[in-house]
Amino acid sequence: MAPKGHGIRPWGAGVWLPKGSTMRIHLPALALTAALLVQGCAAVVASNEPVRNNLIGQVERGMTQEQVRAVMGPPDETMPFPLSRTLAWDYRYTDTWGFLAMFGVTFGPDGRVVSTISRRLNDGRSDSGGRH
Repeated sequence: MAPKGHGIRPWGAGVWLPKGSTMRIHLPALALTAALLVQGCAAVVASNEPVRNNLIGQVERGMTQEQVRAVMGPPDETMPFPLSRTLAWDYRYTDTWGFLAMFGVTFGPDGRVVSTISRRLNDGRSDSGGRH
């Protein structure tokens, strides 16, 4: 039973508003706004992925950190390894077949590339694989 002076509105169970209220919920507009926000965020996250996939082959042993940054842009993750005095940079991207993948670049004590590796983070059916 509605509280005195209130009535149930058709857009939601348990929503009580004063009778004669002009408040309106526009669910289609709300859904569209939410979808655009999510899509915009996804576009920002994925904007470098196709470019990176095409640039991976340009990173070679002996390149400096500055040269790698000029080719690939800033890394998504960095991890120092103090005992070996090396540094790893990781880049996320989507490979040619649609798999989420990680490209890793390892720099030696002199700051030059000593190795690279690329590995898939998922099975291609979802973006839920790997570390996020």
